[in-house]
Amino acid sequence: MPIATATFIAFALLAASPVQDVENPLACRRDGPKVLVRSDAPAADTLRFALDFLSRTQAEDGRWDADGFLGERTEASGPGHAMVDIGVTSLALLAMLGEHDRLQGSPYETSIRRGLQWLVQQQDKDGVIGARARQSYMYDHAIASLVMAEAVAAGADGAVAKCAQAALDALEAHRNPYGVWRYGKRDGDNDSSVSAWASLAMLIGRDAGLAVKAQTLALIPSWYEAMTDAKTGRCGYTTQGGRSSRQGGDHADLFPPEKGEAMTAAALVVRQLAGTDKDLGASTALVLQCPPTWEKDAADGYYWCFASLALALRGEPDDATRAWRKPLVDLLVVHQRKDRDLLGSFDPIGPWGHTGGRIYATALATIALQAPYRYRARK
Repeated sequence: MPIATATFIAFALLAASPVQDVENPLACRRDGPKVLVRSDAPAADTLRFALDFLSRTQAEDGRWDADGFLGERTEASGPGHAMVDIGVTSLALLAMLGEHDRLQGSPYETSIRRGLQWLVQQQDKDGVIGARARQSYMYDHAIASLVMAEAVAAGADGAVAKCAQAALDALEAHRNPYGVWRYGKRDGDNDSSVSAWASLAMLIGRDAGLAVKAQTLALIPSWYEAMTDAKTGRCGYTTQGGRSSRQGGDHADLFPPEKGEAMTAAALVVRQLAGTDKDLGASTALVLQCPPTWEKDAADGYYWCFASLALALRGEPDDATRAWRKPLVDLLVVHQRKDRDLLGSFDPIGPWGHTGGRIYATALATIALQAPYRYRARK
């Protein structure tokens, strides 16, 4: 048995702790947007323009069309892959859900309800949201499951609540025994990226009152502890202390994984929401040493999103956190599109922009800006 796997199982066997009763896990969103307006007007304005773009580009059926959000003009406007509508719709909904702790009364309530209805309609008899045509269909399902869990936490019931529970049950059915998640069916492999989205869905679902197995709640932080190198603080994608994933060919040359700490940031988010009592100082230091940049080979909205959430979960910002966030806000203010149809959006640069497209890039930037009030750590 590999050392990392053995360590992971050992962590899991020791990790069980009683599930705490908590109030609405989204309560910090109640006043957060107003506070951001007062404390950081440029960030608040940028966020509002991004949400306006997402509102304008929602399709009539409630989804966001990754490769058709501007009709015939999409091809020249940063399209994503034709098969990622579940994923980008879910990210857009997460961005909108971030603006209020309750669905009723949210400034984006109508758009959110339309998007939720479309996702409900995509769920199959086994609880999976979306078709299984893509090898990595569990990615889309995991993000959609998080949306459903957040919607329930925000007060959604009926068909949405039923869909949410079935989605979490499907996640459980796809989780590897004594492990976490990979791209599809249980195959014994695990990775830190898709598992981050699945873990967030389970953790928010737990706090929203949905049924989640205690063993799963114990295994989630244990995986990230096992994948994190104790000396460097780096969390690996599939190996302890390894780098983030890249596709084949020249992808790693175009976007060197050492330019970011996406998996380390994702691990920090999951472990803080799970309520770890471990020292996260080394991992946090790695993220703080890797601030946002718009350089072609280093820009990464996925990293910015998770890193922003990870640092915000630490509590009141200190000088180091402010120093990391300032270049993020500055570059998003400067690079937000200000021309006609693309007003408020962000170009899909970075290692995964070609897959997710403009909707993906804009939603992740929005979530990054919302980080100060999106979640709170479990103590």
